[in-house]
Amino acid sequence: MFDCIIIYNAFPHFFDPQGLITNLVNSLNKGGSLTIAHGMSRERLNMHHDNVQHVSKLLPDLNEMRKLFEGHLEVTKTISDEKMYLITGVKR
Repeated sequence: MFDCIIIYNAFPHFFDPQGLITNLVNSLNKGGSLTIAHGMSRERLNMHHDNVQHVSKLLPDLNEMRKLFEGHLEVTKTISDEKMYLITGVKR
């Protein structure tokens, strides 16, 4: 069991986002956090991945990602700007 899990610059390469989040949450201690982050903007990342969707998916907007976290995690931080993308949730 873990207190913190970070998925950095990799989330679009998992083809079952809900299954991934469920499995990761099951590996977290109560009060543990899950962070999904990318070192570039969502728009720039999706433009990069747009032509290679056979090896990656597009990164969801924060509202979609919040829905993936729902029922598992309380979202505590979000950033989606021209520099980066980040969402953090804590296991209830």
